[in-house]
Amino acid sequence: MISQLRAKLRLAIASALIALFFIFTQLLNQGDIEQDPLIKENPNRIDFFVTDATLTRWSKEGTLSSVTHTPKAEHLVNSEQMRLTTPFSVGYRPDGTTEHTIHASVGYFADDNSQLDLEGSVELHHNPDSEKDTALFTEQLSYFPEQNLATSDVEVEFLNNQGSTKGVGMTLNTELNTLDLHSTVRGAYVASTIDQ
Repeated sequence: MISQLRAKLRLAIASALIALFFIFTQLLNQGDIEQDPLIKENPNRIDFFVTDATLTRWSKEGTLSSVTHTPKAEHLVNSEQMRLTTPFSVGYRPDGTTEHTIHASVGYFADDNSQLDLEGSVELHHNPDSEKDTALFTEQLSYFPEQNLATSDVEVEFLNNQGSTKGVGMTLNTELNTLDLHSTVRGAYVASTIDQ
């Protein structure tokens, strides 16, 4: 009689544990289905972040293309982009020389690598290690790598050893090396100092 009672008690406990397991599993799965819509739709929702990050890119040929440092990179899952805090990037030519450096207060890099948006104190130096250094200063810059285009809708300023040029809005084709300033263009140029 006692052994039958113990067997029934063990069976009841085992059944209760199995039932609790199934209930617990259902509750966990239900939490994903009934997620708060405000959280689900929040464009700034972070699903992971990395501190003190170095992002390295290589070309299709296997040469170093660029190295970007950021103290914090946050992936915004609903916006499908990575937010970079004070990014500093160095771009390299196939021969390993520095093509450009770029710095900004914040950067947004699309998950599909189609667009990089930089905001706040954007500073780009092309050929920084040569006398042909050209510096670009603006508050907003978007780069589309597949089209080799950089654009801005706000004031931009270019400085080099020949002077400075300012304008509002620009389109820069990095493949063709062409620049189109959209409006309010002003320039100041330095006279040539060729010895005669």
